[in-house]
Amino acid sequence: MVHHGLTTVRQKKYCKLQSCSDEKSLFLSARGTVRVTLFEMRRVPSSARNKGGVMKRLFLMLSLLFLLTNGNGCGESGTGMPDLAGMPDMAGMPDLAMAPTITLVSPGGGPVSGGTDVTITGTNFDASAQMMTVRFGNNAATVKSASATQVVATTPPGALGTVDVVVTNGSTSLSATLTGGFTYQVSALTLIAGGLGGPGNTDGTGAAARFNLPFGVAVDGAGNLYVADAFNSTIRKVVVATGVVTTLAGTAGMSGSTNGTGAAARFNNPLGVAVDGAGNLYVADSNNHTIRKVVVATGVVTTLAGTAGMSGSTNGTGAAARFNNPLGVAVDGAGNLYVADSNNHTIRKVVVATGVVTTLAGTAGMSGSTDGTGAAARFNNPYGVAVDGAGNLYVTDRTNHTIRKVVVATGVVTTLAG
Repeated sequence: MVHHGLTTVRQKKYCKLQSCSDEKSLFLSARGTVRVTLFEMRRVPSSARNKGGVMKRLFLMLSLLFLLTNGNGCGESGTGMPDLAGMPDMAGMPDLAMAPTITLVSPGGGPVSGGTDVTITGTNFDASAQMMTVRFGNNAATVKSASATQVVATTPPGALGTVDVVVTNGSTSLSATLTGGFTYQVSALTLIAGGLGGPGNTDGTGAAARFNLPFGVAVDGAGNLYVADAFNSTIRKVVVATGVVTTLAGTAGMSGSTNGTGAAARFNNPLGVAVDGAGNLYVADSNNHTIRKVVVATGVVTTLAGTAGMSGSTNGTGAAARFNNPLGVAVDGAGNLYVADSNNHTIRKVVVATGVVTTLAGTAGMSGSTDGTGAAARFNNPYGVAVDGAGNLYVTDRTNHTIRKVVVATGVVTTLAG
């Protein structure tokens, strides 16, 4: 039968629109309220069905318009928005924004001066350099480029050591941290003085200066570097801040053993240098087999121990002592000088105030690698020496290819590395 011009239907059940899975149709109640119900269509004559099909389509369109403007589709008046009753509380739902991640920082280290271009690989980065913030420790880097998976940034200056790398997306303020992701290292090698074109002896600034087989170096507390310029038989001074090079003592190309001031003094293949805290420089004057002293302020050169041209291993005071091709020298804070007496295979000690020379470790003329105390220990052409503030001496034992440690107070020698 037909009711209000519509095909009569039989109601099966009432439900919300979201959960209905049977055929759906709509009808307008006498009160004009739109309801969603489930129906089973009754068979009607084809003529009525054809007429009803046109009417049904028209009715569905009008009903849909009514739903969008006056109700929620389930007989409850509203604003046209879906009924959210019973839906989960959205405040407890996770943020759909994805936090960035860092999987690789390359290179993982660079100079403390900064300026290293670093590629940071990961996920969920802002694809805009202007939106990204990168920090190395507490210092902001310059972001050069960015994509969703890679950021390139230039490191800022930093302190020596390892720092965290932090990447922050500007769009969400979400960050990622790679703990210990970058290590600040000693600044890259730069040319302070000397030319790469060949040897020479010219005083000058930076690359304009020339050296000829520079060997030992030592630095004072005032920003000056001292160089044993071996083949020039001179001692050179370099002002580190400016690169200005001057000749402190000796004359290039003129070897000898003369004590004197500045250019009047003579050296013969000086190899090791060390400075104390009182403005004095000590030189292992290798081919003269002597230890020389230079007063930095005046350039006055004297012989502290040994006699030029006379090699040997004798312990003694001043000129009575003998060395055999001394190489490295180091001075402690107590007025003692230590010498790698290379061809004697020994470590010697010189009391600066008196010139007294003794053998701290090793036995002259007996090479080897034995750890031991004093004369029982063995070295093989010891080369360089350095002291720490705790009473220890470190030796590069050249032909043994090892680093040795000597406890100065006891003479105990051990192999530290190699």
